[in-house]
Amino acid sequence: MLPQFHRSDSPCDDPPATISPMKLCFLDLETTGFDPHKDSIIEISFIIREGEAVTTTFDRVVTPDKSLLSPEVTSITGITQSELDTHGVPFTQLQAEVNTLLTDCVIVGHNINFDLQFLRANGVPLTDAHYLDTHQLARILLLEEPSYSLEALSQRYGFTHTAAHRALSDVHASAQLYDHLLAILPTLPAEFFRQLQQLSTPHHWFAWSLFVGQSGQSDIPPYQSPTLSLPTDLPPAPPALLRALTTTAGTPAPAILTPQTQQAVTVPQWLALAQALAAQGQPVAIVSPHLDFWAGVPLIPTPEVLLDPQRLLAWPAQHTSLSDDQLCFYLQCLHRHLRGYRGQHYFGLYMHQRQWWSEICQTDIDTPEFQALLTTKASLDIVALSSRAFWRLRGTSVLAGRTLLIDEGELFAQHLLHQPEHRFDLSPLMDDPTTSTAAQFWVSGFVRDVIETQLGHAVGHFPAKVALPAGRAYTAEAKALKAIDPTAVVWARQLAEPDPGTHRWAEFHPRFGRLTLHRWAQSDWLALQHELTQWPRLIGYRHAVDRSFSFWRVLVGAADYQVIVPEGYQQPFPFTLTPNPESTKSPTFNAYVAQQVREHHAQLPPTESLLVYASSLETIRKVVLDLESTPSTHPSATIIAEGLKGGKGKLLLKLQETERPLLFVRSLCRPALAQTPCTTAIVPKFPFAAPHPLYDALGDDLKFQGGSWFTLWALPQVAASLGRMLGQFPNLQTVHLLDGRANARWGRDLLRLYAHLVPVTP
Repeated sequence: MLPQFHRSDSPCDDPPATISPMKLCFLDLETTGFDPHKDSIIEISFIIREGEAVTTTFDRVVTPDKSLLSPEVTSITGITQSELDTHGVPFTQLQAEVNTLLTDCVIVGHNINFDLQFLRANGVPLTDAHYLDTHQLARILLLEEPSYSLEALSQRYGFTHTAAHRALSDVHASAQLYDHLLAILPTLPAEFFRQLQQLSTPHHWFAWSLFVGQSGQSDIPPYQSPTLSLPTDLPPAPPALLRALTTTAGTPAPAILTPQTQQAVTVPQWLALAQALAAQGQPVAIVSPHLDFWAGVPLIPTPEVLLDPQRLLAWPAQHTSLSDDQLCFYLQCLHRHLRGYRGQHYFGLYMHQRQWWSEICQTDIDTPEFQALLTTKASLDIVALSSRAFWRLRGTSVLAGRTLLIDEGELFAQHLLHQPEHRFDLSPLMDDPTTSTAAQFWVSGFVRDVIETQLGHAVGHFPAKVALPAGRAYTAEAKALKAIDPTAVVWARQLAEPDPGTHRWAEFHPRFGRLTLHRWAQSDWLALQHELTQWPRLIGYRHAVDRSFSFWRVLVGAADYQVIVPEGYQQPFPFTLTPNPESTKSPTFNAYVAQQVREHHAQLPPTESLLVYASSLETIRKVVLDLESTPSTHPSATIIAEGLKGGKGKLLLKLQETERPLLFVRSLCRPALAQTPCTTAIVPKFPFAAPHPLYDALGDDLKFQGGSWFTLWALPQVAASLGRMLGQFPNLQTVHLLDGRANARWGRDLLRLYAHLVPVTP
C-alpha cells in the first residue's frame, strides 16, 4: 500500500494548487526566544511578490509583550532596547493589517514553520495559508553544502544579505534563494520525477506543486568518488618507530607507545610511517576518531553509514502516512541516491531526520554489497577507520595482518571501555501504537520509583544517569516490561536477576521522555583487551604517557610494550598560570574570564588572534555575552563561538572569511583550524568530563584494590583533551590557564601528564 501524506501543523484541508500563477509572501520574524507561547516577536518583515513585481514591503519593530529582549538576542540580531523603545509598536496593533496582507499568499521563508507558529500564537490564524520552506527545499536540491543556514547559502551563492538575523535582510535573501532553487529543479535526474509519480498525491504539502509536471534530465553522470592519494610533501618516517616495527615483523611484538603532539606534526609523521611500512609489504590500518585529518587515506565505514538503495525505495510503502518532514527526508535521500551518493555524510541530514536513517541504511556486514566493499578495501596498503568500525570489523579479512596505528590512545581506550555496553531504548515501544500507552506508564513508573529514588529528588530539565545498585532486584518492573515486550526477556532478567560482575544504569531525557537502560560486563571488556594484545603489530599515540604506564596496562590490557620518542618530537607548549585566579565556583568567574580575554586580546599584535578553549557551552555563552555587551573592547576581532549562532559547518565558513577571529571552541576538531592565526590561548577550567555511573562503579572497584580511578582515568583524559584541542593550532605560543586548581597536587600531576614527561623505559 502506498502512503498518503499529511501535515500536522496546518488545519488546511485543501490539496495544493498548481504552482503558478500565485502571490508569494517572503517572511521572517525576529523573536526573543524559541517558544511562541512564552517569547515575543520583536521584528516582522515581509515582501509580497506577484510575478516579478514586489507589490508590498512590510517592516516593523515590535515591542515585546512576553519575554523581554536579552543581551544574547541583541548579540544575534543587532536589535537594541533603544531601538525597541524608539520605534517599537505592540503586535496587537499590527494583527489585523498582517492578517489582511497575508490572505491568499503562499508564505515562503527559511525554517518558515518557526515563524508561522509565532504568528498563530499572536493572533494571526493563517487558517488557509500554504507555505514553502526554503530550508527543506535546499536540503533536497543542493548537494554537499557544509551548512544549509540562510547566511551560509547566501555567502555561497552570492545573495544579497547585508544584515544576517535582521528580518528584512533575511527576507530578501530567502527570496533570492527560492529563485535559485526553482532554477535548479528542472536539472534533477529524470528518474527522480518518475519515482515521485509512483507515490500517492500528497494531501497538504504545498511544495509538492513545485515537482508536478517536471521531467528532469536523463544524461546526468553519476557521482564519482575522488581519486585519493597521499600528500607528496610528507616528512621522512621517524626512524626509531620504523626500526621498532620492522624488527618485530612476523613475531608477536610488544605494543609501542609514542607521545602525541600537534596534529600538524603527528599526522604527516604517521602517514610517512604508514607509507614506509607499506613499501616493506606491511599493510597498515589507522584507527582514529578524527578521520578528517587523514587526507588521501581510503576510509573503511561501518554498514550503518551507507545507504541501502533497496530499503530506500521501499521506505514510503512501509508507512501508512508520511508527514511533511518524512516526505522531505525521502526526496532528499532519493536525489542523492540517484546521483550515486552512498555515505551518510553526503545526505545533508538535519537533526530530527537522523532517526529515519536507520530505516534506509545497510545493517549487516555479511551482505554481498558490503562484502564487495571490504574485498576492495582489503587490497589497499593503507586504510583508516574509526574505533567503532575497528571493533565491528576486527575479525574480517580487511584488517587481517595489518599493523595498527592507533591515533588518540585515550579516546581509543574510552571506546574500548564502552564497546561491551548493551543498550535498551524504550522509544520504539513508546512510539508503537500497540504498546505506547503501556510503555509510557512503565517509563513514568520507572522514573518515579527508581531514578528519582536514586537521585533523592525529582528529575529536572536536564538528562539524568543513575546507577542501578549491584544485586538490586527490580522484579515488578521486569515482569511489567516482559508483558509489554515479550522479546525483552534478556533485559527483564537483568532487571530481576542481574549477572555477577554486571554494572547497570538508566538514562532519562526529560525533554523527549526517552528512557534507555544500559548494562556492562567486565568479562566482556577483558575479552576485548585480550584480543587486542594478540594483534601482531600495534603502535599507539598517547597525549599523556604517565610514569607508571598504568593507564595503558589497565585500560587497554597491554602488559608488554615499549615507549619510543620519535625524532623531531615537539614537546607541548607550557601553560602560563594566572596569579591569584578567581575560584571556578565563584558566581563571577565567567565575568573574570571575560576580563582576562579582553586583557590578553588587547596585548596581541593586530595580525594575531586569541583562542578560548572552554569545555562548557554555558561558559562560552556567558563569556561571549559579557564581551558583546562592551564591543569596544575587541573592535578589531570577530567573535566566532562553537555552539552559538549556528552549527559547525557555518562556523567553519565564517572562519574562512574572517581575518582576525576571536575563537571559542568546545569540542570542534577540524583540519581547517590549523589555518587560524591564533597565537595565544586561554583555558578557563580543566576540561573534566561529566560524571558517569560506569566510571563511578569502576572507581569503587579500583578503590577496593587500593587504586584511584581519578588518577588512572580522569587525569589522563583531561590531559589528553587539552592536548587534543590545543594541538590543532600550530601557531600557538602561549596558553594561559585560569583554573586555580592547577596549584593543587593533582593539578600539578595533570600538567606534568600534559607536558609529556616521558621516561625512557616502562
